[in-house]
Amino acid sequence: NFYMYYGNPDCNNQEQVEDTWINNFVVVCHMDDCTSSTVKDSTISHNDGTKSSIPTTEVIGKIGKAQDFERDNNQYIVILDDKTLDLNGHYTHEHWINLESLTDHGYILYKGGHYGSTVIDYSSCYHINKQYACQSWDKNHNPKCYSGKGSMSNTDYWYYTATTSNKGQKGGY
Repeated sequence: NFYMYYGNPDCNNQEQVEDTWINNFVVVCHMDDCTSSTVKDSTISHNDGTKSSIPTTEVIGKIGKAQDFERDNNQYIVILDDKTLDLNGHYTHEHWINLESLTDHGYILYKGGHYGSTVIDYSSCYHINKQYACQSWDKNHNPKCYSGKGSMSNTDYWYYTATTSNKGQKGGY
């Protein structure tokens, strides 16, 4: 059911943010400021992010608010490691990104861990060759890297990126 309330200042807020995403979603950050130093995860996992010591700035994004990350200032958002993020090679991550430079390599998402564990780490990044790429590592930290087919050849342009991995299943990665 979808209910919309308007024109009634006496109506209480009835939103159920955490019930919007099913349990398979472990992080959904809309990148609007929860506080000046945090962004909120909208799932029941509570994987909220903390801005780096030189905080990013909230700006207008493709859909609502976004964060302006300056690579030269080493800006990023940290989400503490949690067992909900140990996806064992089965994941999809999606992003809207807008590049300011086509000459730098940079991570969009990076999940690292303990190399001797059974946790498979993953990342997505932008490469100097103007391609979106994703990487996955096994428990011995052996990497697999896959590049997108298209080119990210414009600055000040919004790109939608997505990576899906079904490691061990037919058609995996």
